[in-house]
Amino acid sequence: MGKTAEVTKKAAKKAARKPARLEYVLRLNLSTNRSWGSTMTAKAAHTRVEGWSIAKRTVMSAIHLSEAEWRELRTENKKLDVLRSDRLMLIDQLVERSVEVYGDKGKAERWLKRANPYLGNKAPVELLGSIDGIAKAMAELDRIEAGVFA
Repeated sequence: MGKTAEVTKKAAKKAARKPARLEYVLRLNLSTNRSWGSTMTAKAAHTRVEGWSIAKRTVMSAIHLSEAEWRELRTENKKLDVLRSDRLMLIDQLVERSVEVYGDKGKAERWLKRANPYLGNKAPVELLGSIDGIAKAMAELDRIEAGVFA
């Protein structure tokens, strides 16, 4: 049996005066064919980014890396840290998923760059700077795939 929490009358009245807060849960399915929690070399990251239709500057901003840091990592072929590597893999997963949903790389690229009312009138590429943003874009792809347009 679970524990039962008791609330005093004073605490209940205080909670009743506060406006209700909306909470939501975002679910992000991680591909099993990736090595999450590991690092990747800058050259491997560069190869991955080159295959996308997303501007390199946008990707660098999303993983919080300056152009100078990027150049240094590439020339010395150093490894990205785990957080940046995982963020790149999430972005890669989003790009692959968009191609899967639209069935055409060109259509997927247009979707990634076009403002979307379900994403707060932002393009999916504008949301790459946070896990929450990537999860929202993935949820939007699920919605599109399911054919929910209302």
